[in-house]
Amino acid sequence: KILNENKLKNTINIINTIYNNSDIIFLQEVRNNLLDLVPDTDKFRRNYHIIFPKKVSKNNQTSIVCLSKSKFGQFLKQEDITSVFTDKYNGKMGINPGDLCVIQLPAQKYILVS
Repeated sequence: KILNENKLKNTINIINTIYNNSDIIFLQEVRNNLLDLVPDTDKFRRNYHIIFPKKVSKNNQTSIVCLSKSKFGQFLKQEDITSVFTDKYNGKMGINPGDLCVIQLPAQKYILVS
């Protein structure tokens, strides 16, 4: 019970205090409505591009990528390429929507996976 009380508030507080200088933050099992629950005025929303995959988890546990606006710019060009990976996956364990967030940053020539 203690771990789940104010989980979102505590998570955002940790990001805003401990990880606030990170260029990239990978988060897993994030609530699909995170952006609805964190105000635009919050430091996390102001300082990061918060990127969800096109298809989110039905279980409300989605992997996301957060990119620093100071490092990657205010206007980020990125492409969700999650389906490229999930369509070719042939492992024993299934990959469900939201399990992966794979984005490509063409300008930086990066592929980031959460």
